[in-house]
Amino acid sequence: MESKVSIIQTLFLPGNDNPLSNTLGFLSPEFNWMSWALSCLQLEEIYGEVELYTNKAGKEVLIDQLKLPYSSVNVVLDDIDFPESLWAYPKLYTYSLQKKPFFHIDGDVFIWEKLKPRSDAKLIAQNIENTDNYYREIFRTLIKENFLFPDVIQKEIDTNQPFTSINAGIIGGSDLDFFKDYTAKAFEFITNNIQKVSLINHGKFNMIFEQYLFYCLAKQKKLKIECQISEETTDMTYKESFNFLDVPYRTKYIHMVGSYKKSVDACILLAKRLKQNYPVYYYEIINKCKSSGIIPFFNCYRDKRMPLNTLSGEYSYVQTRVNWPELYAAQNKQQALIEVTFNTLTNLNASYFQTNKQVSQSQFLEVDGSEKKIYCEAPYSYLKAFKKIECDELDNVLIKLLRQPQSFKNLCYQLQKLFNEEEMKNEKDAFIELIKLKLKNGCASNLYYIIG
Repeated sequence: MESKVSIIQTLFLPGNDNPLSNTLGFLSPEFNWMSWALSCLQLEEIYGEVELYTNKAGKEVLIDQLKLPYSSVNVVLDDIDFPESLWAYPKLYTYSLQKKPFFHIDGDVFIWEKLKPRSDAKLIAQNIENTDNYYREIFRTLIKENFLFPDVIQKEIDTNQPFTSINAGIIGGSDLDFFKDYTAKAFEFITNNIQKVSLINHGKFNMIFEQYLFYCLAKQKKLKIECQISEETTDMTYKESFNFLDVPYRTKYIHMVGSYKKSVDACILLAKRLKQNYPVYYYEIINKCKSSGIIPFFNCYRDKRMPLNTLSGEYSYVQTRVNWPELYAAQNKQQALIEVTFNTLTNLNASYFQTNKQVSQSQFLEVDGSEKKIYCEAPYSYLKAFKKIECDELDNVLIKLLRQPQSFKNLCYQLQKLFNEEEMKNEKDAFIELIKLKLKNGCASNLYYIIG
């Protein structure tokens, strides 16, 4: 390795007869394993070596079955005793074992360049969370249930200052004495409140003993935290760190936080990225899951389509004759084309676009008896279903104009007639970026195809 820092990951799998069936918060097991595969493979590509800390069940899946290229595997998590709802506990145990500087990366974090914090930084984290209301609500519950807090947290509460924390999508550093103190305090915090854990939201308690405690202790010790994302986050949905469409040219770091794991669209983007970059692992995951009795989420790999209520209300099984295998092949080709086309203006100007022939005509629907919204339906071959997509007036114009193939240059020429002439003189670059964004999002949503 070029860097002296260890690149490590932690996976603890709850015990059951089929370890492949674990979703760990995702819509379906295969997306969980696609996430782990993409995370590990990108880390291995960037850093060359990745260490895994796991239990026997985790090793069975990631190493024995999926054969992910971890440089070393430490099966050390079978003997630790903790409530399985405290999913951050095994991570803390991994931190406590480190004897050299380390970067710990969650299995839902994907990178396309080396992490930004210095390898000799004392403490590192993904970012600072400046979300007072979010953490304040958690503490109301903990205080109501008479939780006992470590002194470092209690002192911070007593200041009555806005709550600030970190996100531990990545965490680590070179100050190993800090991590000994930090993990010891976390384990004591959990032990002192173990009888009360069942009374509260376990997921949010994990954020307190892993993330908030880390921040409070670093603040007490006056240690700087170097962050992967320099801007403080105020939105816990983390929209700014989830953009697969700009990988790998603009987006270099993605953290698929909880809400995205349950999103059909987000899981489709994850699957497409793994399939494009590492198709062997993609199909191995699909085949391993199917052979173990797990029914895939994607209808294209099922014998029968899933009940419609399994999908969100924006999807429907339109009674239209569609050659789904042919559409599946066409949409797979589009993934790579989207990436190349929108990378430079040269590629964009050389491309032609056309509305997907399977897209239904836009329809105007009344909302609350007054507001009108525009919708159309586009086919998603992975689901063998149509997605209802809300469009604005510009989208509607694009759909109509692109019924016949258009070059980007010609399309811009026609569209600029819809805008004020003076605005076009002063905002031409912004106009071009707007059309690029509309086309890119439309191509990703299967509204349009790139045809050359």
